[in-house]
Amino acid sequence: MWGFIIAGLVIFVAASVVYICYHAVHHWTGLWRPFAIAPLFILAIWIAVILATKLADPTSHQLWTFEILAWSMTTSVYLACLMTAKRIFDRSDQSND
Repeated sequence: MWGFIIAGLVIFVAASVVYICYHAVHHWTGLWRPFAIAPLFILAIWIAVILATKLADPTSHQLWTFEILAWSMTTSVYLACLMTAKRIFDRSDQSND
């Protein structure tokens, strides 16, 4: 029972972070867009690795929920830093105009 609750919570948190990345990709332009896309590529590659190794050996990646949670937390910090940097650079560009 607890396994399903933890998995559901992790999937909810990961989906929330994916939504934030998706939102940034669609609203940011220029050089900021690739920086917003990068975490999504990392997640896609990591999910592919988890699935491939699970198919090869069902006992591998027993803690996949924590791997996805670690990606979510790391990406949250990355996006917060990225949003802060974007805001600082946008303000300096406005003051130069």
